[in-house]
Amino acid sequence: QPRPAVRELVFIGTHLPVDDIDRRILSWRAAQMPLHAELWLLLLNESPGPEEERQAATISHAVGAASCVWTPDQVFWRLPLLHKSMSELRAYIEEEDEHLRRYYWMHASLLLWNDTLAHAYPNYQSLWRIEPDVMFSGNMSSLLALSARVPSDLLLPVYVRREWDRRMGRLR
Repeated sequence: QPRPAVRELVFIGTHLPVDDIDRRILSWRAAQMPLHAELWLLLLNESPGPEEERQAATISHAVGAASCVWTPDQVFWRLPLLHKSMSELRAYIEEEDEHLRRYYWMHASLLLWNDTLAHAYPNYQSLWRIEPDVMFSGNMSSLLALSARVPSDLLLPVYVRREWDRRMGRLR
């Protein structure tokens, strides 16, 4: 069903299964979305099956966000040259941490969403892809409002090193 009022789409990429902490973070972020924006979950499913499909539907409903479930095979089928280049890229081949290896190709999941679901958003102007562990001290509405004033196609983070204060339960 078309959603012409939506101008900004925010994608949070994570893996199935989604643990309780991530579920709470996702729910918190979904509640902060302004009326002209919509939150989507890009759920990486590396073990496709009925249980994972049920969990994707459950997490989507619990969080209050739409979800796009995808697999690495779908990305590599859609982008065969990407798959070929990964098999030849020395840094990718030598990377021992499987989680870090995903970063070479996982953002291509946005293309899968675009191929299958973007038609429902004829007036979108901005796409955001955010990792669930990215910390932003404000809410999503203020992030989107502040960035609307920046005439850029890409916003990169500024890293701020802080220590976790266990006694106070916050960053200092």
